[in-house]
Amino acid sequence: MDATDKGEISLSPITVGILEEGMDKSHPEFNNVSIDYQSDLFATNKAHGNAVVGVIGANNILGLGGELPDNGPYMNGILSGPSNSSNQYNIIVKQAFSFARAINNIEKLNEYHPEVVNYSGGTHLNSDLIIYKKFFERNTNLVRDAMKAQPNTLFVVAAGNFGEGANRTTPANINDLDNVITVGATDLSDHRLGGIEPSNYGPEVDVAAPGVEIYTPVDGVDYGCFGATSGATALVSGTAGLLKMIKSSLSIAEIRNILVNNGEPINSNEQIGKTRLDMEKAVCAVINCESPIPTSTPTPTPVPSDNIVINGSFEEPVVSGSYDTYYSGDTFGNWTVEGGSIDIMSVDHISGSYWQAADGLQSVDLTGTNNTAGAIFQVLDTTIGQSYTISFSLSGNPEGGPAIKRMEIWWGSNLLDTLSFDVTGRSNLNMGWEPHTYTANATNNLTRLTFKSLISGYYGPVIDAVSVKAE
Repeated sequence: MDATDKGEISLSPITVGILEEGMDKSHPEFNNVSIDYQSDLFATNKAHGNAVVGVIGANNILGLGGELPDNGPYMNGILSGPSNSSNQYNIIVKQAFSFARAINNIEKLNEYHPEVVNYSGGTHLNSDLIIYKKFFERNTNLVRDAMKAQPNTLFVVAAGNFGEGANRTTPANINDLDNVITVGATDLSDHRLGGIEPSNYGPEVDVAAPGVEIYTPVDGVDYGCFGATSGATALVSGTAGLLKMIKSSLSIAEIRNILVNNGEPINSNEQIGKTRLDMEKAVCAVINCESPIPTSTPTPTPVPSDNIVINGSFEEPVVSGSYDTYYSGDTFGNWTVEGGSIDIMSVDHISGSYWQAADGLQSVDLTGTNNTAGAIFQVLDTTIGQSYTISFSLSGNPEGGPAIKRMEIWWGSNLLDTLSFDVTGRSNLNMGWEPHTYTANATNNLTRLTFKSLISGYYGPVIDAVSVKAE
């Protein structure tokens, strides 16, 4: 949201502290952003740090004359979007590759007097043995004391991703300090996030935020999808910082109250906060928007599509992790698997691994995990004599050989083309999608469209964005 559209606002400079294992400052999204980060010691997971810093303060390189990647959404960091200038905020990144280092750097952050500190890490009670409980209690007390010593800083912490009570993760379990807010994660339906890293829950959790499909910078110059409670925490931290920029006189208690009480309802049997974060409502609670914010988004008038392929971008069913495998005879979203197996590939919403699709978030590898070439088909309603334009995007799985991925596309009983795609030099986030378009006439009222892999193994040709339109 562009908060400057909500009223005449004079923004105040702020400082945000971030505790992370590491980051890569060379990413273009951090050009012209004031980031104090001086050590790469033990920094093995820079993608996580880049994602968190990006959500909070990426500089929108498009607005600075830079170039954004093809076939992908574009982003602003929360603080850079309304400010139109990275000079309005400073980001201090301190390493937290161990819990002891995190506590030490919480104390060091006090030198910078940050208004907000984001910490998506912590330590987990993984055994009920007395010795583990004592150690966990000691860690909780240490981090509580470090945060309590900075009453003018709001610490935004992740609930954790173990699918259990947040009381077993610290600092998520610290609910007796007014300057600590614990964040859970929701899916796109405002349910508690499940999957491979499910959100923790319980009375310790104050507010939730989306934990899936958060588009962020990762390593190098790449982008990926980020999530879980780490992504949710960054969203809340960025919003807290934005509120302070808009109205510097807000107290920690006021910011906390705004974040918790101006969100959307959560559909969860487990407690993951009072509401799900709504940034627009939070901002409007501060600046008294001229127009009231509707409680729900009006349903737009459906626009009919002239694409007769159903689920042409393979967005259904939603993949729970990085990929799901379907075998011969299985169906998914009007497609049927014929021979071998196929994998529906997705961006892993937690780690950002695997590839960006040509359209949407999912695509299909025509050679699945059972080492046999697969094929998929869909039977289309067509008009005899009508000419149709068939189009799709082609790439290849870069994770393994052979380098040349081969496939066929069939229109009914007619072979339209035999295609090859070379994955040499390609990577998960540089897939090099190629568009292909054909014209064919329908000779029946039902026409079968087939995509068939010609290679065995585990790494095949990949297709996406399938479309068939009458000319």
